[in-house]
Amino acid sequence: MNNIQLTELNVYSVPLDWVYLRYGKLKRLIKITKDPEMIKESEIIEKFLEEKGNNKVLEAYSTVEQIEMDIPKVLRNQYVPIVEERLEEHYIRLRRSLWLKSEIKSRSENLMVEMPKITASFSDSGSSGGGLPSSSTEKAVLMAYDRIDKLKSELHEIEESMYTVDKVLQELKQDQLNLVKALYFTRERRPDNVIMKELFWGRQKYYNIKKATLMKLAYKFSII
Repeated sequence: MNNIQLTELNVYSVPLDWVYLRYGKLKRLIKITKDPEMIKESEIIEKFLEEKGNNKVLEAYSTVEQIEMDIPKVLRNQYVPIVEERLEEHYIRLRRSLWLKSEIKSRSENLMVEMPKITASFSDSGSSGGGLPSSSTEKAVLMAYDRIDKLKSELHEIEESMYTVDKVLQELKQDQLNLVKALYFTRERRPDNVIMKELFWGRQKYYNIKKATLMKLAYKFSII
């Protein structure tokens, strides 16, 4: 549904929550592309929202400082779960990548230790014709290398999938990054009051940073 263009006719049949999300996404893209069709679509939505009396949504996007402003609760309820899911998925990938790096290093080191014995075994047993492994030792070596290659391939795929989130996280302020790590990069989600104490933040500071962080991530992830 994200790719459906709103018109003067179908805007009345689309759920209001989605209209909010679509408007936010258009406002972000227009700053980059200045696309006439997107501008026209945003104007249609603005007219529709004005008719519905939803001026608060329009006000929330009226300046480039919108990330620090209050936004309608319905919009917040839409993007926050998506951002949180992206962060939690990233943490799972991060843990997997760390395990893969450790496993690759361990298997490579073990294989190097065994190489003198394996080389001697090759010399004693010789090899069969056709270039195929002729002994269980040779087969074991090939299997070990093959396993390491598969681990490296998986690691590469995971690191590729982590690239976008990693890049966005690098753009966060230090307080925002600390919050993300404390709140989402853990095995189990902990309550807000526990994180406040851990970071030595007051309640107002905590929620101000949390709101700004999640909204910034939503924009960077192209969710709104």
